[in-house]
Formats: sequence, C-alpha cells, structure tokens
Amino acid sequence: MYLGADSALGVGIQAGQHLTPQYVHQPHLLDHPNGAVGLHSVLLVVPDGAVESYVERYSLILAAGSRVDGPKRVWALRAGRLEIIAESALAEVFPGEQVPALPFLAAQSVAVRDLDVARKIVEGNGVGTREMPGGFFVPAADAFGASVGFVAA
Repeated sequence: MYLGADSALGVGIQAGQHLTPQYVHQPHLLDHPNGAVGLHSVLLVVPDGAVESYVERYSLILAAGSRVDGPKRVWALRAGRLEIIAESALAEVFPGEQVPALPFLAAQSVAVRDLDVARKIVEGNGVGTREMPGGFFVPAADAFGASVGFVAA
C-alpha cells in the first residue's frame, strides 16, 4: 500500500524495527525506578469536525478498526494504542492543557506497576503532576511540549 504525503492528514508517520533486540532487551536496560513497563498510548488531538476523517484514515493505515472509549477513538496495537480525540475533549482527558496547533500529538502515556510510586518519583524530582482519568500526568509545559501520562499497568 502506498501512503502519500496526504495520507496522514498532517501528522508525520514513522515506523521502526529493532534489528538487534538482544542489545535493546537486556534486563539491566528494562527496569526503571518509576516502574514503567511499557508504552500505554499516544494521543492525537484533531479538529472537532474532522474526527471521522482521521478515524477513517488511521483505520486504513493501521488496517484495523477503532473502538469508542469515552471521548476517545482507540486502536489497540501490538505495543500500546493510538488514541484520537476532538479538540473540545482535551480538557476532559488532560485537564488544563492547551492546543498549540492542530493536529496535535498531545501526549504519550506510560504504563507503570504502581501509580503511587511513579508519582512519588516524579514529584520528588520537582515536577508537578495533575490528575487525569485512570492516573496522573506531567503537563506539556513541564515535559517539553507534550504531556506525559502515567496509568496503571
């Protein structure tokens, strides 16, 4: 399948594969004090009137259908998931965050073993957090432009 420049509706697509997993998946590289066990999700914010066109396009790109999860359209992937929301839903999902431009890769969320431990480490390093459904997040202003969410694994 050919994906031209217009296929991603203004959002770049990148794919990668580790050809040397034996070097990446070493036990001493896989543990983090915050208890992270993997990528949970990536959140894309799109214009209110364009959600369905994005859903259609990403369903084609991912060769999979999405499901509705509250204000989100969600694709379960082999590692994590892609989530799309309308701009008007951002305050519900990441309270207090702003949209600098659309489309906007607003956040990535990490699955952790223990939310309390992860929050203690983040806040113990002087980084503020906010509540979000199912966990907490570091606001975009403190995370170099995109929020970082933490959810229970």
